[in-house]
Amino acid sequence: MNRSIHHFQDLHAHAASVTQWRQLYSQLTAGALDSSLQQLSSERCHVFRERINQRVVQQGEAPAGRVCFAVPIAVPGSVRMQGRDADAHSLFFLRGGEEFMFHMPTGMDMLSVTFDRDFFDTALRDTPCADEVAQLLRQPVIKVPA
Repeated sequence: MNRSIHHFQDLHAHAASVTQWRQLYSQLTAGALDSSLQQLSSERCHVFRERINQRVVQQGEAPAGRVCFAVPIAVPGSVRMQGRDADAHSLFFLRGGEEFMFHMPTGMDMLSVTFDRDFFDTALRDTPCADEVAQLLRQPVIKVPA
């Protein structure tokens, strides 16, 4: 198991440090960057929490052979994922190899979990609501009740 905690003043260094992700971050607001990235990874799972004090657009490609979930912890502004509006009551989902564009507001705090696709699919098949969950996961932004 690998663990790391980093703080950044360089947005490109932050983006490049997210294990297994190919992505580019662009800062949209003026001012000095202050961000943090905490990661925990194993062969089948990668969990990371990122906090960024500036408005940022993230674009790239989700890791191949994975399924990716993100849960907002703090959303102090408007969010757009794959061209869809989102808020603090949204869950984000990407399939491995899928390109993405995510507009992150100033001061957002987010937790992301990436699973091995085969491992996830096997676990999903064994759940009582597999069809309903699979239907929900056809969209990149899933609204959940407050």
